[in-house]
Amino acid sequence: MLSLPDGTEHHPSHPAPDKLAAESIFTRASFYRFQSFESLFDNSQAAPCLIFSDDKDLSGQTIPSCLVSNCKEETKDLWQQLIKPCTDKEQILARQHVISQLILSGKVQQLSDLKDQARNFRSGVYLLLNGEEDIKTRLPRALALINSGQEAFKKLSVFFGSSQDTLIKALGIEIKNLADRINKHTVNSLKSSPDVMTLEADSQASAALLLHLNKFLKISSAVLSGGWHACQFNQEKRAYYKDGWCISCPASISAKNPSANIVQGDYRAGSLYVGANGSGKSERGLKQTFLIQAFAQSFGYSSAKGNFEIHDGLFYLDRAGTNHEINLSAFGSEMSNLASCLKYSASNPLFCWDEGGSTTSSDCRFQLVRAVQVDQNERGDVHHFTTHTTDAMRVVVTGR
Repeated sequence: MLSLPDGTEHHPSHPAPDKLAAESIFTRASFYRFQSFESLFDNSQAAPCLIFSDDKDLSGQTIPSCLVSNCKEETKDLWQQLIKPCTDKEQILARQHVISQLILSGKVQQLSDLKDQARNFRSGVYLLLNGEEDIKTRLPRALALINSGQEAFKKLSVFFGSSQDTLIKALGIEIKNLADRINKHTVNSLKSSPDVMTLEADSQASAALLLHLNKFLKISSAVLSGGWHACQFNQEKRAYYKDGWCISCPASISAKNPSANIVQGDYRAGSLYVGANGSGKSERGLKQTFLIQAFAQSFGYSSAKGNFEIHDGLFYLDRAGTNHEINLSAFGSEMSNLASCLKYSASNPLFCWDEGGSTTSSDCRFQLVRAVQVDQNERGDVHHFTTHTTDAMRVVVTGR
């Protein structure tokens, strides 16, 4: 067990400090902003995130493979909750900080078990108020579940409240307040005359808090399983996820020395994936890039190590097909999806387009992709495209 500079301890079996959050968020202003789970997930600074795809990982039907080992029992709802990108750097770092502190505690699994036990309170309330069986039959089981949940909330409040970390302790106060509320529902009151409205309100409050806690614990588990790192958001550095990105720029500049110093505004980081069917352009290229950025802006952790830019919109367009429900051809569907993305695209979006323009002719396709690229470049975007033909490289990069 190693002692860290801030006085906390690092367990050798857990990620080394370089995988944990490196930036401090505790300015006076940020402390007063983030003192509850609700404030950590305030949507006022949320980044528009549009996904047009029937890919199960992207559409929320399954959990992405990077989290499968830790989310086998979870459903579509958790996946939709995990992708919550925001544009507020302090909010991202606050979420990141919570995860790093949970990991450093060495008690992620114990907290996950307590979180699951705490869910018994809501299950018990539901059974008590809505069970189909006779009240005398279901009452003992309902009371046992409620009591189990109450005990778990007590233990969670003790863990968070005893932390030396300012933010974790603030969350502990929130958990303790809720624990005190739900513990007012004693066995005698539940047997005689339960306050139905208060019970339902406390049940909903417990579910909301546990949902937020669950997000942090799932990401913490992913980090502990290996391959996940704390992201940096230094806007003064170029935001590369890894080496090897293509750089698109005006034709007049591309003819010059490619090793010349990069001038902000002339060059745009991006990538063009070219290859045959089944070569991994979508799976290993676009989808991975999109998920990496989405998780980075949601929790400050991702499976890529490096410096990240904060985008004010994340957009993913998959290959379009005919939409019979609204009588749109494949081309019409693609243009409709594209229009929605461009509508919400602001000054610095991330734009991923799989087989862009493939629903029209080759000549029109490349010009369409180029037009979108020019539009997005003017906004300051990072863009990624896939294609089967190398001609696209010439058109997209040079515009000719």
